[in-house]
Amino acid sequence: MDTVDSEEFAPLNMALRHGRWQVARYILEHNNLPNYSYTPPFIAACQYNKDDITGLDLVYRHTANINCTDSQNRTGLMTVCLLGHEKKFTFILNHCDDVNHCDDYGMTALLDAITSQSISLVQQLIEAGANVNHCNLNKDNALVLALKSKNPSVKLIQLLLDYDVSMVKPNKQSQSAYDLAKQKHPDIAKRLDAVIAKQQQMELPLFTDQTSAPQSREQTKKNHTPKHRTTPHNEWFDAIAKGNLGQLNRFLLKGANINQTDQKDCTALIHAAGQGKRAVCSFLIEQGADVNFRSQNGSTALSSALISRSDNVVELLLRHQVKLNQQGPGGYPYVNLAAAQWSESCLSRLVEAGANPLSLDPTNGNLYHNVVSAAAYYSQTGKALQTLKLIHSYQVPINQRDQHGRTPLALLTFLGRRDKDQQVASLAHQLLKWQADAKTKDKQGFTPLDYCQQNHLANTRGVILSYIS
Repeated sequence: MDTVDSEEFAPLNMALRHGRWQVARYILEHNNLPNYSYTPPFIAACQYNKDDITGLDLVYRHTANINCTDSQNRTGLMTVCLLGHEKKFTFILNHCDDVNHCDDYGMTALLDAITSQSISLVQQLIEAGANVNHCNLNKDNALVLALKSKNPSVKLIQLLLDYDVSMVKPNKQSQSAYDLAKQKHPDIAKRLDAVIAKQQQMELPLFTDQTSAPQSREQTKKNHTPKHRTTPHNEWFDAIAKGNLGQLNRFLLKGANINQTDQKDCTALIHAAGQGKRAVCSFLIEQGADVNFRSQNGSTALSSALISRSDNVVELLLRHQVKLNQQGPGGYPYVNLAAAQWSESCLSRLVEAGANPLSLDPTNGNLYHNVVSAAAYYSQTGKALQTLKLIHSYQVPINQRDQHGRTPLALLTFLGRRDKDQQVASLAHQLLKWQADAKTKDKQGFTPLDYCQQNHLANTRGVILSYIS
């Protein structure tokens, strides 16, 4: 055995890789483990191309080592995930110490399971504690790898979305999952757009104090425990998502509570409004749904419709005694939410219905502040300019100071990023035309020009200088 044992040919590993169990058993009985192999026998058994645990069991009984690694620091668990073998996976998972072990390329068992599009393995790994947001050395996260497949699995992508894997985190090539979907998979991109709209509905305020750290999800759960819980994906809310009025009516005839809430304390009407389903909203209102119900995070049907820019739903709700002075998530007045979404149609409807266009948000910002805050997140300058022109017609103070002493122009340059300099410059130009003050210092003693220099906004700085001169 020693004569033929070499780096290129380890008899035990060859037997395990090719399923020659009698040979493997004979070699193990004589304690002839490889002397020159870069791959431990257990991992060689994992490399067998059939989903058979015989080889794994043979080696494990002999060595009791399931956490060994090969020359690239890869484990047996990673190997079977890449192959998508469920029986082998279950065997290893029951004895594995670390499901988040990384190889020399930053890959984990979860990322390997993503590569093989093994939905069942991905689900089990997540339940076993795998880090869903881990990135490899190329900074690809699970969602990016899923979209790099030749034929991405929609079910796998939905599973990752359910676990809040980031859609916008860029890799080393500055590509995010959202970018890849837009470029190559338009159908999946629509799904991502729907998730983004839903996240905005549930996770407002969108534009919090930029100097304070956001709460973690664990803290949020502790602070907002819904009083009334139902199964997150039960048939009632599934029927809402599908717009199945017949099924909804049958549930109501059986005594379903029309104002029942999900795990985020949101009613069916809040969901339907956030999804822009006017017919469903109309049906629910006719059946007695509470149009002013407010969840614990502040979501209402009207706030959800505003955030999803659903003007037809907004128009419907305004005809049914919605309390216009009630606030949405984060304490934002409805008009401020509409401005933050760059929805001049929704904003004009609110003002026509009696909402106050001079309302201030919790940071003492006015509608101008809300529009420019959104510029740090979005790039559709045309929509922002249209909304700014509507706000200007309401004679909203252009130099209102927020809690940090920043005017809308100062906030725009404070939040501006170098890659969005051109968009920021066009918005700054419009504000300056309306007599925005470019020399006012905020509470930290900085002017808009100071922030332009700090954030490398060369175009914006040039626009401001032209007005000052």
